[in-house]
Amino acid sequence: MKSKAVVLILIFICIIGFSITKDEIITMSKEDPKEAWKLYLEYVLDYPTDTSLESMGKELKVKISLMNDPRLSFLIKQDIKELKNFLKNTTPSATEIEIIHQLFPQINELSKNTLEKPEYGTFLDNIIFLKITNPEIDEKISAQNLTNFFLKYPTMLTYDVINILSQKDFSKDLGYNILKYIVDNIENFEEVQYPILNRIVEFAEKIGGTFTSKYLSDLKKYVELSNSLNETSENIDINKAKLTIENLSIKKYNLSSKLENILNNTQKANIKDLSQKTSTSQNSSNNTNYIMILLLLLLAIIVVSFKLVRFYLFYILGLKKMAAKVYKKIVDKDPLNEEKHLKLAQLYEEAGMYDKALEEYNILKRIKI
Repeated sequence: MKSKAVVLILIFICIIGFSITKDEIITMSKEDPKEAWKLYLEYVLDYPTDTSLESMGKELKVKISLMNDPRLSFLIKQDIKELKNFLKNTTPSATEIEIIHQLFPQINELSKNTLEKPEYGTFLDNIIFLKITNPEIDEKISAQNLTNFFLKYPTMLTYDVINILSQKDFSKDLGYNILKYIVDNIENFEEVQYPILNRIVEFAEKIGGTFTSKYLSDLKKYVELSNSLNETSENIDINKAKLTIENLSIKKYNLSSKLENILNNTQKANIKDLSQKTSTSQNSSNNTNYIMILLLLLLAIIVVSFKLVRFYLFYILGLKKMAAKVYKKIVDKDPLNEEKHLKLAQLYEEAGMYDKALEEYNILKRIKI
């Protein structure tokens, strides 16, 4: 009896030790689905009451059917990283989506958590699963967590994220709840967050959300005015900007300070320009004076150098005696010129120098003789 018991125990140990496990079948299925199918059949014979065997059998059949399609070989290996790459570059067919869900049952939960509990390291990778899933999410929780997530990581607000979410059945409700969350908590957001917050508003609207609120319109006005103040201050309507800021129903201290700085800088610039213009005007005036002095000096030189010019100048100015004296020097250089002596005699007469005039007439008679 004892020997029989020992033999039975040894047989039982051998059966346990050498029997295949489900984990081994699953591991084998990722490399060789056909071989895994053989092991599966053996396992079914050993454990016919295992209720999980039906789903395993279906997975194995699917994998065997994929063996002739190299494009989908990653599905056989159940490589989730390759699945992400596949979804980024391809729009799978309905049949392929069904297979993916069968081989990757976890992606529905990953999609749900991506919206309700977004994390920086996995968000952009896992959001791609929403292309083929439509999880039931809590829109309010998702709206709150996504808003705060995007405020912290604004680079996550990509075109792909908007494009994927805008196609989901829950997109409008999610967008609405994001807008409502922002409006309900507008006082809790810092003013420096407004530019990013406005981007989140635009994101919510692009995925179909609608919500009417002065807070949202003021947020847009705030960002537009802030951007215009950053770009240029030359063409800003200061009074209009002041009025816009006064009518804002949200925080506006930073915006007011920015406008005030621009006003101060503009005033300083105007004062500097005025100073430069005054200096330029003074320089111009000084230059004009210098030119006038030079012209007068030049004229003086000309007057001194040319007796005839001096004569006409004195004559025009009514200085007849001085004109006669200058003309006398001209006559002395040409003593036999009758016309010049006659002219000089007439000048003497005009100047009231009659004795001199008589002398010139006598000289003129002698020249003629």
